[in-house]
Amino acid sequence: MAKPIPPRSSDKIDVALVLLLTLLVALGPLSISFYVSSLPAIGRDLGADSSLVQKTLTVYLAGFALGQLFFGPLSDRYGRRPVMFCGLIAYIAATIFCAMAWDISALLIGRFLQGLAACVAPVVGRAVVRDMFEGKAAIKAFSLIGAVIGLAPAIGPAIGGLIQEGFGWRANFIALTCMALVITVWVGAKLGETIRERNMDALQPRRLVGNYAGLLANRSYMAYVGVVSLGFCGMFAYTTDASFLFISAMGLRESIFGLLIVFTTGAFVTGNITGSRLIASGLVRGPVLIRIGIAIELVGGLLMLWRSPELSILNVVAPMMVYMIGFGMVLPAGFAGALQPFPRVAGSASAMLGCMQMGLGAVTSAVAATLYQGTAHSLAGIMIFAAVAGFLVFLILPRSQPGAI
Repeated sequence: MAKPIPPRSSDKIDVALVLLLTLLVALGPLSISFYVSSLPAIGRDLGADSSLVQKTLTVYLAGFALGQLFFGPLSDRYGRRPVMFCGLIAYIAATIFCAMAWDISALLIGRFLQGLAACVAPVVGRAVVRDMFEGKAAIKAFSLIGAVIGLAPAIGPAIGGLIQEGFGWRANFIALTCMALVITVWVGAKLGETIRERNMDALQPRRLVGNYAGLLANRSYMAYVGVVSLGFCGMFAYTTDASFLFISAMGLRESIFGLLIVFTTGAFVTGNITGSRLIASGLVRGPVLIRIGIAIELVGGLLMLWRSPELSILNVVAPMMVYMIGFGMVLPAGFAGALQPFPRVAGSASAMLGCMQMGLGAVTSAVAATLYQGTAHSLAGIMIFAAVAGFLVFLILPRSQPGAI
């Protein structure tokens, strides 16, 4: 039986619960990273060109973005726990459908449905963190979640590449199904209801529109959401192009490609941990850390542009590592800064953040797939755009500094 709701904490965290929330939030990225090694093989098996196969990532992100607008308010109205269960069951059904896809159109439909259901885990998971923690504890929890999520892009392709070589691309979706089943059982055993006061009006159309309109009109909220979402653009562009750059253009095996992702993931975790420790020590505050992280993202994009004429593993991976260090510093402070001021509509605030994050990711993925020509030129351009736009957003929009943020 799940434990009852714990008191809000400003200095302590339940590591076991944060680990569960991390796995929930990581389910979305794992649903991407597990199958990226298989993209070229999917194209060959289903008779689809690379651009269309890359669109399976785009539609997943689109479903992921749209679903959050509904799951967030649902969790505010009915509670975190029942909404989480419904979403996980729907995810399992959609993932099985993907494993059985008979052509690229069926896979595109399945991936959209999978994204639609997968979004319940991060949007409700972030709201649970907001329910339980505040101040430095919230930043620490988001940092731990971000650090472990950073492992998903490394673990996913590495395992997915081995599964692809041994059993084919459909086996990757079967593995995701098994993982979701385990998480669902763990949620039933560990996660109690954390919402303290259900928002009975959360699903009323006027209130729903009003909540989202209020969030969009909040300049501080949009500043934090903007830098987080734009940071994801560079990461999603890399995710979209990487398997074709390394496997198709450079001729690497799927398993080797999976191992290369370890370097960019390690960079992300390094930035995440460094940023968390700088904030915990009091040396920097959240907004300052975000500006430092954006500057590092820009350096990574410029390095990618400089080295892109000569395609090689080092010339692609090293600049991306620099970018991911910066992004890792931005993420926990950005999440905490966006959600901290909204206790009553934490689910809706988390949903809007996730919608914009994944919505921009879907657009970025589509652009990256369209512009891809077998080089890293377009990837470099997207990375630079993401950093410059993030800096301008954070410069123009004011930021409040609640609590320890």
